[in-house]
Amino acid sequence: MSFNSSINDIISSNSGSINIKEKLNQCKVLYDMDFALIPIAPKSKKPFSPLLPEVDGKKSWSPLAKRRASWIEIEYWIKNHPEINIGIITGKISNLVVLDIDNRYDKDGNLNVKSDPKIITPKVITTRDNHIYFRCNKKIDSGILETPSGKKIGEISGDYRYVLAPPSIHPSGKKYKWAEENNIINQKLFDYKNIKFEKNKENDQIIITTEDYYNNHLKENNDKKQISISQNKNSSNKTLDKWWHKLQTEFEVAQKIFDLAGVDVKGLGKNFECPFHEDKHPSASIFQVAKEDLNENQAPNNAIYFSDFHQKGRDKYYNPETDKNKYLPQNGSKQQWFNLGEVFFAIETDKELQKLDPGVGVIWWIRALDKLGYINNLPSIAAKKLPKTENTIYRFKKDKQEYAIKKESVEKVYNGFIYLLKLKTIYDKNQKGTTYSYRFIASWCNINKNTAAKAMRYLMQKKYIRVIRRTKSKKANILDINRS
Repeated sequence: MSFNSSINDIISSNSGSINIKEKLNQCKVLYDMDFALIPIAPKSKKPFSPLLPEVDGKKSWSPLAKRRASWIEIEYWIKNHPEINIGIITGKISNLVVLDIDNRYDKDGNLNVKSDPKIITPKVITTRDNHIYFRCNKKIDSGILETPSGKKIGEISGDYRYVLAPPSIHPSGKKYKWAEENNIINQKLFDYKNIKFEKNKENDQIIITTEDYYNNHLKENNDKKQISISQNKNSSNKTLDKWWHKLQTEFEVAQKIFDLAGVDVKGLGKNFECPFHEDKHPSASIFQVAKEDLNENQAPNNAIYFSDFHQKGRDKYYNPETDKNKYLPQNGSKQQWFNLGEVFFAIETDKELQKLDPGVGVIWWIRALDKLGYINNLPSIAAKKLPKTENTIYRFKKDKQEYAIKKESVEKVYNGFIYLLKLKTIYDKNQKGTTYSYRFIASWCNINKNTAAKAMRYLMQKKYIRVIRRTKSKKANILDINRS
């Protein structure tokens, strides 16, 4: 019996249940790529003993790491045990190395690992992040990927290791699936010998890159920004010509935004399941919209907008007198449109999808680009370190009354403020200070508004953050790090 595998088989198996023929098709693809396969117990990561060869009277997968299982064996596994998972043995036997990324972001949402965009290779979407596949024709030792400070962010699977392959089911019930664009059929494996791991001590990151590319990339980015700045000197609206602003028109960027919510977006105008509510039928889509089709707003021409077909009419934040930038169509349909920054905000904070004030929306958009790896050179910010203490709380006084605030909450708010200052330099390198309201802090740092207020009182009273310019509204005071 022969099986003809195609890209349609791979992609169709990424959603919904999979039948035996589709499973055989996927395994035949892997087998034809000379990968050594191994049977894994259903919804497990452990080898499936009933199908393993015997070594000295004991079942073991080690023989399959020395000789590839035949197609007859693999066909027998699946036909007789259709619910099993399938693993790929990495290392020399498969000429394969897999980077298993588990912790791409730290607890504050900062990237632990960045990847050179020129490294294009098949990827598997896992429960935590990605398996990244590389071709390698020599022995590679397995190991751990760590940041300069020693944070474990993943593993290198080389000789005598294995990884679960699509369409395996994780113990949690989530299916392993190929990335839409970078799947095993339409994407050639990148050669592992051409990548290198750079340690960025300043940001405590691992950078997966090619030889000398990282430094060249930084120079290219800086050159582009200088060109953009010089071109914008005579512009009445400098924002519209910024490189980061124009990324709102790129489908690939939109796709990555929705990947964060576990949603596969196959193309512009194609319906998909809305990530913000349960769907019986696909009820959302993205469109590239010309500026003349929307009310006045700050988005570039042909920016990509998200539309949830259940969201009709003006939401509670909309004021028709003042909010001309709220992206309602001019044709009177009252269908709401949300830009990619607003979509990212809802995904990242797990809050209701809503319109954002333009200034807030811009900073969330830049945060999205940083999370997706489009920004490689955030500046360092000189800031005093918080006091070292074994206590889990800090104490401060207000009106002669003593308050206690969790140390973790203060760290979140302080580090969030520093991160905000860094991101704001992307669109205005000369900017000094920023507003930092309690409502904004609550979303930005994932804490409640009352905790945000307490943490800010501590940081202000202890002179870690200071007011550099007062405005008519106390909530809008301009704040900066106190460097004295």
